[in-house]
Amino acid sequence: LPLLTCALFGPPRLVVKPDVASHLDELLTQWTQDGTISGSVLIAQDGVVFLNEGYGLADRAQKIRNTPQTRFHLCSISKQFTAMAILILQSQGRLNVQDPICEYMVSCLVAWQEITIHQLLTHTSGLSPRLDNIVERAARDPKTPPDPAYFIEITGEKPLETQPGERYAYSNFGYVLLAHIIEQASGQFYADFLQENIFAPLNMLDSGYEDNSSGVAAGYTSGYD
Repeated sequence: LPLLTCALFGPPRLVVKPDVASHLDELLTQWTQDGTISGSVLIAQDGVVFLNEGYGLADRAQKIRNTPQTRFHLCSISKQFTAMAILILQSQGRLNVQDPICEYMVSCLVAWQEITIHQLLTHTSGLSPRLDNIVERAARDPKTPPDPAYFIEITGEKPLETQPGERYAYSNFGYVLLAHIIEQASGQFYADFLQENIFAPLNMLDSGYEDNSSGVAAGYTSGYD
């Protein structure tokens, strides 16, 4: 009978119970005191909010607590927005994911001639992991301009580790190249394109791109491990 019910009506729906949310709040508070967790937690279902609290410190030096409004750096979760922007541009007919990336670069390295946008998206471009190290060091410097083209300039000529499409290898630099392609295909800055085409239409008021020149937005946490 349970199998038949599941086949006819789908799996049973998870229902959030207020007492469970209250118990979770107690656990999170204890874990905060133990130094196990720091962040913000939201539990909601069908428009009903069961838990919306901050735990731990956003700024340890200033003793500023995390709140439901605290903004966090998303790190590599931001890659999803970059990929979404590429697909938006494809839906607008401004590019195709099977295009060679060199079609969107004024000066393209010989080693990159056969790399496609799709291969950048799926981490199969063959780009050297050493490029990630160069980009990460530069990104920590507050004087670094928020310009994807700058990162391309400082990486120099590096041979591919493998042939494009041959092997999966996670690449942060590949997504820097995608940001540059977004700017070239759209004629807009990367941050402006995301704001206009993703954040604003979806009413994502607390999401956005932070660059070194704009300063840290109020409520942003420092980068703690």
